[in-house]
Amino acid sequence: SQETAILAQALATKDGHITSLNLEGNRIQNDGAIEIAKAIAVNTKLLTLNLLNQTGAAFGQACLDAWLKAFETN
Repeated sequence: SQETAILAQALATKDGHITSLNLEGNRIQNDGAIEIAKAIAVNTKLLTLNLLNQTGAAFGQACLDAWLKAFETN
């Protein structure tokens, strides 16, 4: 969604100020989760991220791969 893309863009910075983010229950879909994972890969400030209870979301292999890459770099 456009909202998730905006959030991902805001997170994709090494100089951000957000250290904790609760996105529980926001119905983030596969593509949005991938964008967030890509952003997290470069973000060095975020320490806590809650993505629990994304109802209706079926995250695929590309999403899992994006998150694994994010965890490798951050």
